[in-house]
Amino acid sequence: MVNKKGKKIISNYELWGLLDATGFAISRLRQIELSTINLTIEQAAMLKLIQTTSDRMTLRKIKDATLRQQNTISITVNRMIKMGLITKRRRPGEREFTLICTARGRDLLKKAPNNSLDTIFSILAPKQKQSLAYSLNFLNKKARGILVPDITPFTRYDDKSPSETTEGGEEESNKVSNYRLWTYLNTTRFTISRLRELELARFGITVEQSSILRVLVDRTTPVRVKDLENATLRQHHSISTLINRMAGLDLVSTKRIPGKKSYQISISSSGRTLFGKFTTAAVDMTFGTLKEKEKQELAACLHSLYARARNLLGMSSAPASIAVPPS
Repeated sequence: MVNKKGKKIISNYELWGLLDATGFAISRLRQIELSTINLTIEQAAMLKLIQTTSDRMTLRKIKDATLRQQNTISITVNRMIKMGLITKRRRPGEREFTLICTARGRDLLKKAPNNSLDTIFSILAPKQKQSLAYSLNFLNKKARGILVPDITPFTRYDDKSPSETTEGGEEESNKVSNYRLWTYLNTTRFTISRLRELELARFGITVEQSSILRVLVDRTTPVRVKDLENATLRQHHSISTLINRMAGLDLVSTKRIPGKKSYQISISSSGRTLFGKFTTAAVDMTFGTLKEKEKQELAACLHSLYARARNLLGMSSAPASIAVPPS
């Protein structure tokens, strides 16, 4: 579908797919970069969050800020304590433990490289960065409002990056750091993913499984595992595990290619029927609040970022359907 000016109208579903794909691609690069100092993305983000709040962060506040599950947060915190990155302390008169960055944690946070983020986001002009920041914050606020309308927004605990302040310490309203853009993108993607996850749960399927089904629906011929790797940027073992589980659910079928060790993967009739029942209410409620011009600007920024991230990962150009089909 095109508008009066002849431009393709991007659907809410396609825009979500592009945002999801872009966020995942940059996460892959970010994780590779952080592995050089033995940190995960989640650990680095938690250190930043604790430091931002001047060591006044609790497990409850982390759950509020990140929307992650309590058990997931507890596992991450316990690992970071064992690594000597944080400690926990109960201050007089307080019921909850407060998390505190250790000297080692602060040192690692200072050493955390941002080269991948600078390389990727530098492709955008200053006005594009402002537009992207506005749209991502708007979408995140909308998605959080749908998901948990009564809790404090993430930005309560988010800091102002030093690179976004003037020498006098006042924030420059026309400048957004590359790190901050990454934070906005990653947070927004996760929040909408949580909404999508809840919507798909009633069909007994995960966001990742729905992505694979969409790839198979869009292809007129069977695909191989390496085709799915290229489309989703996920590792071979992750794709293989997904396919095996989906085959067990009768959502896909596999057939060995004669004379080769690889398989051809096709969507089953049951998988196609289930895919046809999927709703997109979470995506429509979130992205439907953007104006058409804002959607076009957001899509343009995300396309550029995604192409740059794929290039840095050494992957081929994005598939025609915007690379990763919407989850």
